[in-house]
Amino acid sequence: MFSPEIAEKPYVVAYNKMDLPDAYEKWESFRKHLQSRGIVPFCISAINRQGTRELITAAYELIRQQVEDKKEDSWRDPVHFSHVAEMVKKQRTTPINEFEISHDSSSNTWHIEGAGLQRFVQMTNWRYMDSDRRFQHVLEACGVNKSLVKRGVKEGDTVIIGEMEMVWHNSPNSSGPNRKISTDSVKWADWKQ
Repeated sequence: MFSPEIAEKPYVVAYNKMDLPDAYEKWESFRKHLQSRGIVPFCISAINRQGTRELITAAYELIRQQVEDKKEDSWRDPVHFSHVAEMVKKQRTTPINEFEISHDSSSNTWHIEGAGLQRFVQMTNWRYMDSDRRFQHVLEACGVNKSLVKRGVKEGDTVIIGEMEMVWHNSPNSSGPNRKISTDSVKWADWKQ
């Protein structure tokens, strides 16, 4: 449905949930159906870790064989991927108070860049009422609010952190069409939808 190239990629088929009676009962007919089409499925129970080692080994072999077929030496040495692991590790451990602020004066938009803050935005469940207040306290505690004031943020300016877009307000009593955050110490924001 999406891309004909996907159908050409190598794959393994796993039949999970073997710890459940319904799955166990249907396994044999599922296996026979796929084998009649030339596909060897793996029977696993991820929660019990049964069959997972065999599945992982088969997937590894499939990739190893594909790499070998292409004769790409750069893919053989896992050292070439260590920079990716280091980057992910750094992003996971970056403190929330390490950030940079940039300002676009033509649109009155402030961008806050920082792996720790962006991770916090992504990991916050915004459906909870208190998550807005908690986020405001984090921004206050890590110095974002103070830094923005020092840099000259003004009423109505847009502030973007990760995928979160807010409007700065100098007064906690300001009204707006979107949901409002107001605590005594925090002086922003309306959340744009």
